[in-house]
Amino acid sequence: MTWRYDVELNTLKTGIHGDFTVSTSDELYSSQPMLDLLVHAYESHAKNKKTLIFNNGIFTPEK
Repeated sequence: MTWRYDVELNTLKTGIHGDFTVSTSDELYSSQPMLDLLVHAYESHAKNKKTLIFNNGIFTPEK
């Protein structure tokens, strides 16, 4: 089963190639409201089940 949530992407800026910029994408997808939505979706649809979550962007912490 697949679940999808529509989110407001109007805060994302586009780069020279038309893709969303990494910085604005990271900012949106790591924001507290987005993380709260992720937890809500998991608890509503997948809690205690094997789950695969796709998210936009790749975060690499600095060492």
